[in-house]
Amino acid sequence: MVTSILDHIVLFILLFTIFFVFTKFNQSYINKHFWVIVAIPIIIYTLILGCRYGWGNDYLVYKFRYNHPILNRNEDMGFEIMNLVMNKIGFNYLGGFLTYSFIFITAAFCLIRDYKENKYMLAFFLPATILLSTFTIRQSVGHAFVFLALHFFHYKKYELTALMLAIVYSIHPGAILMIIPMLPLYYLVKKPFPMKLTIPLYTSAALLTDLFSSQVISLASQYLPMLTLENKFNNYLQNERWYGANAMNEQWKQSNLTLILSTACHVGIIYLGYIALKYKCQKKICYIYNTVVIGLITTRIFWTFEIFRRIAEAWAQLYFIPLGYGVYFFTHCYKKLKTEERIYSYCALAAILIYLFLYYGRFIFQSPKYIFIWNKL
Repeated sequence: MVTSILDHIVLFILLFTIFFVFTKFNQSYINKHFWVIVAIPIIIYTLILGCRYGWGNDYLVYKFRYNHPILNRNEDMGFEIMNLVMNKIGFNYLGGFLTYSFIFITAAFCLIRDYKENKYMLAFFLPATILLSTFTIRQSVGHAFVFLALHFFHYKKYELTALMLAIVYSIHPGAILMIIPMLPLYYLVKKPFPMKLTIPLYTSAALLTDLFSSQVISLASQYLPMLTLENKFNNYLQNERWYGANAMNEQWKQSNLTLILSTACHVGIIYLGYIALKYKCQKKICYIYNTVVIGLITTRIFWTFEIFRRIAEAWAQLYFIPLGYGVYFFTHCYKKLKTEERIYSYCALAAILIYLFLYYGRFIFQSPKYIFIWNKL
């Protein structure tokens, strides 16, 4: 059995432990001293994720582009300007990756601070985002400014919202897709999607993944090449590797046990978020919950297709907000629930924690290639 290097094991146990500690704080104390409390987690997250080496899609490509900006003339303007500024002030590529990590977590915490019931949102932020934020490097920087756009949107600062979205597009045009379902859901849908519809839909998508895969290949191969866009999307649309038969990534196929556990986890997220919003619906959470549900179902449909899955996972990664709210409601308003709702909530939370514990246990202890900058010195 392959094992991770000791640095990886120790540092990520430390990181997950620090985020778990959020659950031990009193909520009113967090709200009163938010930035003081999150300062240490932000610093440690930035250092650990920023100091990783070589893992993440195109890590070495972005390292080269950062170190040789004059050689690269095909970068999105916002990301290029960001790197040029960091170069000018003396940051090497390590400083660049530290900055990417710092921007991502700080922007996310700005969004989380919008909610009064946020202690579990803080705790679930790490497992919800860590892989997408490290493996989609430039896209995750774009997502950080989506978080800021949502933050300003909640406070009706629409000019700043528009500015943040313009920055998102300038960094990674694909990252702007994260916002597409949110505004219609915010204005047009006042309640959480009914779980009697969403849970069967998700379960069906999980059970019929192979069928969906064959249909996706057929439809994508037929219609996507017809589209022509005046940006980098066109590179994907004209390359069959992203949507044809070769786009299926076999390594993402799950064993039966993993499929059952991941399905139970995601159904648990849908259930806990729904129950909390059923009893106390908050508009700022409801539209994100509905976005997450769409993301979870769409991710499952496109489970083995990177380009489609990457878009859907951007929606699904926001589950730390409705799930955090759901766990807070369950632990603080337990008596409001019916007997069967209490039982189902216990089962949902158990399924979520078991899956996350096993998934990230493997991530911590069985990732030998996940090294750090000092391992290359």
